[in-house]
Amino acid sequence: MDNPSWDSENEAVKRALESSYCPEPIRQAREKQDWILSERLRHGPYKIADIGCGNGYHAVMFSPSSLLYHGFEILPAIAETARALWQKESITNAQVFVGDAAEVELEDEFYDIVLCLYFTPGNFRDKSDDLSLYSDAYLDRNPRFIRIASRFYKAMKSGGSMFLTL
Repeated sequence: MDNPSWDSENEAVKRALESSYCPEPIRQAREKQDWILSERLRHGPYKIADIGCGNGYHAVMFSPSSLLYHGFEILPAIAETARALWQKESITNAQVFVGDAAEVELEDEFYDIVLCLYFTPGNFRDKSDDLSLYSDAYLDRNPRFIRIASRFYKAMKSGGSMFLTL
């Protein structure tokens, strides 16, 4: 991943995750989303896949109701941030997989819950630098989003749930 645009995106994501600043409407939406998920997932244990797990925050949040938590993160530096958080918080049931979620090999009907939160689906775009594709309006015809969602859907158990923030 020696692409300069990925490197700069990596730094921008890391700064955003480490920043205490977040616009109020987005902060409120995240808090509401997290509360709803906490309520829905409190009766675990669940096998959870988190596409674009970022700094690992949700593994900490869901560890009491997780049998296991698999985070999938394309950016190695962000994955290291997640591992450090989990070590600090003594989270032992979480693992992060570094790489492209569109290429990951998954076991069919393995996960109870699949998460893709905080507007991550809008980040799925072809491996081009064409940022005009960077919009939620493109999701219904975005082959990368469709491939990722389809792979993780197949990896979800019958009766499982997928939560996306769009």
